[in-house]
Amino acid sequence: MIHRILFLMKVTAILPDDLVARIVKLSKGSNTTESLLIALREWASIKELSAIALQVRKKPLKFRSDKAIGQLRSTNRRIS
Repeated sequence: MIHRILFLMKVTAILPDDLVARIVKLSKGSNTTESLLIALREWASIKELSAIALQVRKKPLKFRSDKAIGQLRSTNRRIS
């Protein structure tokens, strides 16, 4: 038997009506709760990507110079 434990938090927040209306319209959620979930998940993803971009900016990616271009292309084609 599989038991699924969900942790939910009920939150009371005072939000401007116009902001909630924009979120519902842009997220195309079926209701306000779903729309807010969509918006918060997307916001969190954007923040995470921004943090990764900042890490790459501080320490740019370096490619090994001992690999031939043909080998890299071959590897990339096998992966995709």
